[in-house]
Amino acid sequence: MAVVGGGISGLVIAFELSEEQNIDIIVIESSNHCGGKMKGYFNKKIKRFEEHSIRALGSTYFDVLYRAGLLYTLSAVGDYIFYGSKSESKVAVNRTGSLKLETFKDLVDIFNLSMKDMLSLAKK
Repeated sequence: MAVVGGGISGLVIAFELSEEQNIDIIVIESSNHCGGKMKGYFNKKIKRFEEHSIRALGSTYFDVLYRAGLLYTLSAVGDYIFYGSKSESKVAVNRTGSLKLETFKDLVDIFNLSMKDMLSLAKK
């Protein structure tokens, strides 16, 4: 059985098929890495970061990850990456730490935000 595409759906199908002992399976993927849209990427054409990530997974996928023994190997991202489409710059913000003043200033500059608006958001 050939599964065309190593995105999350193709990988789930391959896993489901692998539970049947009498089926040989091959996953055919055009890129260097499996994961499809779940990996996320910077779309140079529209100058925007696009990702679906773990948040997009439904209960069916979690069931397969559990059965495959992979559910508890998932970990949260360390940094949120903010991309400025006009400046083509990016800022990494550690999701578990305090927002540093320099990072705050970088976000204001890259996204052309007012300091007043950023302080208002930070208070919320």
